[in-house]
Amino acid sequence: MYNKIIILFLIIIGCNNYNIERKWNSANNFLENKNLRESIKIFKEIIKKYPNSDYAIKSQFQIAEIYLNDKKEYDIAIDEFGKILENHPTSNEAKNALFMISYIYNNYLNSYSHAIHNYNLFLKNYPNDDLAPSVQYELKGLEKYKNQIDSLNNTIK
Repeated sequence: MYNKIIILFLIIIGCNNYNIERKWNSANNFLENKNLRESIKIFKEIIKKYPNSDYAIKSQFQIAEIYLNDKKEYDIAIDEFGKILENHPTSNEAKNALFMISYIYNNYLNSYSHAIHNYNLFLKNYPNDDLAPSVQYELKGLEKYKNQIDSLNNTIK
């Protein structure tokens, strides 16, 4: 009896993996064909049905990248990347999401104080990461804005 339960459990897990992989592949096919709406819809289904899976984290990252690269909706992209930080803070995607949030603030929104804050947070959390030299490079480029930011902050106070 015990062996039958284990076998049934393994079958169920196998079916779930098959379903999630099928959905993942389908979402990516829609993405490749630039059917962004359908792609996002399926990625969101994966997140809802399998919230603790690697596919959910990857799906969330894909959604954020769609808003960043395809839709050019930078504030929404930041929110979508933020969901990874909130729901999966120890994942590898969280590190990449934090970098992307910083990068968007710096290079698309010209929100330099937010960029500096998030880049510094990245260096604090991931000082030895492969992306650390890129973050340091970005921060060096932001030094020219630091005086402007500081003077604006002093004016507001």
